[in-house]
Amino acid sequence: MTNKSSSNNVFSIIIPAFNEEETIENSITNIHAVLSGNYTTYEIIVVDDGSTDNTFSIASKLPGVKVVRHPYNKGNGASVKSGILGAKGEKILIIDADGQHDPKHIPEMLNLLDEYDLVVGARGSFGLGQRGFGNILVSKLAGYLSGIEIPDLTSGYRAFKKDKILEFIDLLPNGFSLPSTSTLAFAITGYNIKFIPILVKPRQGGQSSIKVYRDGTKFLILIMRMISLFHPLKVFAPTSIILFLMGVIWSIKVLLVDTGGVSSVGTMLLLAGILTFLFGLLANQIAETRFSIGKIIKSQMKQKKEDAE
Repeated sequence: MTNKSSSNNVFSIIIPAFNEEETIENSITNIHAVLSGNYTTYEIIVVDDGSTDNTFSIASKLPGVKVVRHPYNKGNGASVKSGILGAKGEKILIIDADGQHDPKHIPEMLNLLDEYDLVVGARGSFGLGQRGFGNILVSKLAGYLSGIEIPDLTSGYRAFKKDKILEFIDLLPNGFSLPSTSTLAFAITGYNIKFIPILVKPRQGGQSSIKVYRDGTKFLILIMRMISLFHPLKVFAPTSIILFLMGVIWSIKVLLVDTGGVSSVGTMLLLAGILTFLFGLLANQIAETRFSIGKIIKSQMKQKKEDAE
């Protein structure tokens, strides 16, 4: 963020877009209107994710806009990653192209990056139906895994520091789950996160690429991905304890109440509990190794940038 009173902060705004010809121009115009007069140095990057309409041609004609084009549709996460890697600013903000996110929150979010590493625009309501239930479910699970309250895990309206997000760039998926993965990555690593309340407008045009029934299984996969990537022991440890206790109780029942002897069911439950705990330890070590690799990658990229300068 570059304010007229502060010239040492440059920020980048990334707009992932897929078939947004009805909204892209108006969205960018609204962003300029909010920033003009107070902010003098910023860049707007539109990442056209293989649109089949006129999104690319419209965005390319807008002044002060850099357009990155994917030859085919790769996913929202892939668009965001392309924008991050091409961004010049040390502060980056992501906003949707469909007009649902009000750009009036941009100044507040960027200012908060002076104190926080990630700022997320949290929606007050997820709506009704399966999609809303899915968002609530993964947010609650994320809170358990991270140990902090996460009111909105899947919001795409967010701002973060580039040097921090580069630590997790290899973990970020190409699909719609990038916001949830990045939020958990920041939380698990111990970086400072701030959630601010926002009001989401109705979609201004086009159609959402997320379908409830098609993406219902993706939410389940997202939950499994979250468990495996972040603190898997928090899930495996309770499961192993439950299995072990069931084995103990079953074995006692067989010894004291039934005919006695060794219970095959009890033995299997005891072994299942022990093996589940050991598997959780292994998964936890792999998760920690992933984060260590991310720090190494960030260090290497920083060194290459310094050598180029």
